Amino acid sequence: MLSYLREEPIDMPFSVLVYRMRGARIRNARWRLKLTQQQLGQAIGVSRQTICVVETSGRMRMPTRRRLEEFLGLDLELLREPPIEAAPEVAGQGVTPAHGD
Repeated sequence: MLSYLREEPIDMPFSVLVYRMRGARIRNARWRLKLTQQQLGQAIGVSRQTICVVETSGRMRMPTRRRLEEFLGLDLELLREPPIEAAPEVAGQGVTPAHGD
């Protein structure tokens, strides 16, 4: 998944992107602490393979999430819905003329 290095759009559902972003946040926090996946797994009581899956997919069981949040000091809650973007104004509807007409 090197699409973030290219100028191509990422073609995946929002929910998958949110999970992967959560995995990336966990990986970045681990890197900041200069820990290997093995060391982080040992610290929270899971295997290196579990950490690998969590960092890749962002998916995990609730007990693992709680331990990671506590150990890494992160809030790993997911966004429930995509952010709402402001709808562009339609000409003539709700637009106030700049010159006061």
